[in-house]
Amino acid sequence: MKAGNLFKSFKPDAEQDKRIIEVNENPGKYTWTANLCMLSHHHPRYNKTACLAEGEVDTDPDENEHAETTGVTNKTLSAAMLSLGLGEKKEPKPLAKGPASGQKKFGEYTDEFRNAAAHAQRFMR
Repeated sequence: MKAGNLFKSFKPDAEQDKRIIEVNENPGKYTWTANLCMLSHHHPRYNKTACLAEGEVDTDPDENEHAETTGVTNKTLSAAMLSLGLGEKKEPKPLAKGPASGQKKFGEYTDEFRNAAAHAQRFMR
């Protein structure tokens, strides 16, 4: 079973904030440092300028927990802020075609295709 994206499933709270600060304040006890961007957005040590991408709207992940009672989700809030000009919508990067693009049919059963498929399937075992 794969773990998935642990950053996406992480929910900051007061207990997690204590653990992050504990790790960073005791470098002799731990051989690593915790990511301060994982702190709750309202924590005094949370650095919005370092943790948020340019143009990203600061929405606390905990806000969706109250969406059932308020009817407002992060997605709705972001859309409203974009319509007011308070955030920037990121344009997707155009896809760049490789030099071999368009030279053969997709999925053509060649030696090159078989080798690539065998290589990719080794990681699925």
